[in-house]
Amino acid sequence: MKRPLKIVYGPLALNLLLCLSIALFQTDTYCADPGFASHHVSLPQDFVMPIEGATVPHNENFLPNARRSYRNGRHEGVDMFCEYGTPVMAAKNGYVLHISGCQKIPSSFKSRLLEISKRLSETPPEILRVLHGRHLTIEHGMTHGKWVVTVYSHLVRVAEGLAVGDFVRQGEIIGYVGSSGTDSEGVKTGSHLHFEIRINGHYLGESMTPNEAGRLYRAILKDKP
Repeated sequence: MKRPLKIVYGPLALNLLLCLSIALFQTDTYCADPGFASHHVSLPQDFVMPIEGATVPHNENFLPNARRSYRNGRHEGVDMFCEYGTPVMAAKNGYVLHISGCQKIPSSFKSRLLEISKRLSETPPEILRVLHGRHLTIEHGMTHGKWVVTVYSHLVRVAEGLAVGDFVRQGEIIGYVGSSGTDSEGVKTGSHLHFEIRINGHYLGESMTPNEAGRLYRAILKDKP
């Protein structure tokens, strides 16, 4: 009986996969991976860090595609831990697509939602939106055939007067860091921003390991390697 073919990707192949993902944005720079060959590909030039002075974490648990066994799913963005109430800025020019003004989730109801998720193959998007707490989505239009959206979650509040359809400029304050939707909702310890870049409805880094996704976010947000 023949054994099924198992494909093993070496470090160079993995780096190429990372760089091909970056090439979605088609701008003039390169992806350099220390220890491996540099591949001249494209990186977006027009994103900034959504929190002043923040960095993309190296802890895999806070990066895209990290396992979330408690809800039978995957993490879809980057968690940036910072002081409760820290201003959150638009990472790029765009239009406000959605604002969720959530109420505190009753613990019994949250347990129900998590139990439902555990019984399914993945966390349903309807449940995931609830777990994001108070969040805001900005759409940045089409870039070389790709629709780019950013998500800012677990906010304590959204900037006053901000409404769906409003145009926001890069660096403009759109909300403030909190803990809504998490187990520590209303508590200042553990506050963080959950930040996502999404392309055509898929989260950036979906096909990567957390570390690879972290490297991609660092390159896009011009963070230190």
